Amino acid sequence: NLFSNDMGINDFHHQELIFEDDTHRVGKSDLEREIIASIEQNFGSFGQASLKNTLSVKHANEETNTYIIRSNRTYFRMIWASMTFITKILDAPVVLRVMHVGATIKNCMRFAVGHHREQLRSEFAMLQSNVL
Repeated sequence: NLFSNDMGINDFHHQELIFEDDTHRVGKSDLEREIIASIEQNFGSFGQASLKNTLSVKHANEETNTYIIRSNRTYFRMIWASMTFITKILDAPVVLRVMHVGATIKNCMRFAVGHHREQLRSEFAMLQSNVL
């Protein structure tokens, strides 16, 4: 079930989603506004009311196009589902890809560091193979 969890409806714990946009640099407020609009379009006023006060973009790194969203854990799947329907932000095409779901921002940051380190290793290996 999209809305169920083990804690019940009165769960006020947070969940963090770290994702990247491979195509375009997006500002925090524009991203948050677009996600809320997508939630309202796909889940109606119930979805918007459930997440409007708990949804926030906590981290936006425009150099790596990596973003961290914090929301109520009960409804984080609703955000994830709504993000899949976002194809444009400010008339620019975007592809949002969730990379990790974590319990804390620190956990997501660790994942991001490891992810980017692995990307750098792979790029460096490709450059070395092309030089040789």
